[in-house]
Amino acid sequence: PDEKHLEHLDPYFGGVVFRLWYERAREDNLIAPFDIALIGVRLEPREYSEYQELSERISKSHRTLQGYMPNEARSAAQFLATVAGWAAEEALSARTMLARKYMRAVSSRQRLLSQTHAKLTNLELLTPALANARSSLIFSLTQQGAEDAANAVSRGGISATAVYSEMSSAHRKQHMHAFRQGSMPVLAAPRVLDEGVDVPEAELGIVLAANRSKRQLVQRLG
Repeated sequence: PDEKHLEHLDPYFGGVVFRLWYERAREDNLIAPFDIALIGVRLEPREYSEYQELSERISKSHRTLQGYMPNEARSAAQFLATVAGWAAEEALSARTMLARKYMRAVSSRQRLLSQTHAKLTNLELLTPALANARSSLIFSLTQQGAEDAANAVSRGGISATAVYSEMSSAHRKQHMHAFRQGSMPVLAAPRVLDEGVDVPEAELGIVLAANRSKRQLVQRLG
């Protein structure tokens, strides 16, 4: 997200050799067709109050951090990558402390939005769509979010389970195998399925939470 690949890798390898656009990839059946639907949810009063408080904290820290920011960090992705680097510094300074405060608030707001009660309520309303799909993936942000999603679907009468990195390798393989064979038609997971895992084909994907990066969206669509 810091776009360093454009600064280092692109010149090293001599630039882009070939571009394959979406329409051509569809014509050649290299990517699957897809439809995207967005469902808005309403925060509960307590959640909305916490959201407003965290957003104000983020805005104040953001304005102050801009004073430390180098000129080249113009995009939102570059800003976040730079601040994350400052937050990881061992030597304490005003900049480091402010960066950590900003990252904590961003993480807390992201977690709040990922686990709001309305999302699980809407997930239960999508049970008919899950029942009609041969197989479905549910993407969450946290391990608890994946467990809550699997439980919500199971309450609707559809077999569902969660997989995550803290689970033993044997259990993960068992759940993935059940999903591949069709005996467990719904699989819920946090970021463990985003890359590095051979995920079986799915007809329906439900994103309860994401980190808003283009890379993650493309990987999940894939």
